[in-house]
Amino acid sequence: MRTAKPWPDEGRLKPNEEDEIKRVIALQLMRPVIEDNRQKLLEHKGVLQRAYRMTLEVFAQRTSEELQRERRRLSNERIHVRQVVPRRGMIVMSYTCRSFPGELELTHQEAEYLREQLIDDYIEFFFGRKS
Repeated sequence: MRTAKPWPDEGRLKPNEEDEIKRVIALQLMRPVIEDNRQKLLEHKGVLQRAYRMTLEVFAQRTSEELQRERRRLSNERIHVRQVVPRRGMIVMSYTCRSFPGELELTHQEAEYLREQLIDDYIEFFFGRKS
């Protein structure tokens, strides 16, 4: 008679999956920044402002596309990420990993750092390496 195999602990995140969820957090946190800058641009006119607006729109489009792509990819791995929720000085991202619920908490400083990294990645992608 065979013994039953132990139930695999599939509810734990793999090492790179936490970084992927953090990237989703950074992508979602870019939305309010983009909207705020859109409003500021509406108040001003001129060539530089139009160029800035075009750049902002490209960033917004890329952020949206990358967010969809990352969510789809994580979903294929059976990781479903919810919305970002601010809570007690922290930013909390709820997720379900292979049917097990979990939360990833970041401080506002960590979230800001992730957002800055994302902006640096975009600048490098569009304009080449920073000097």
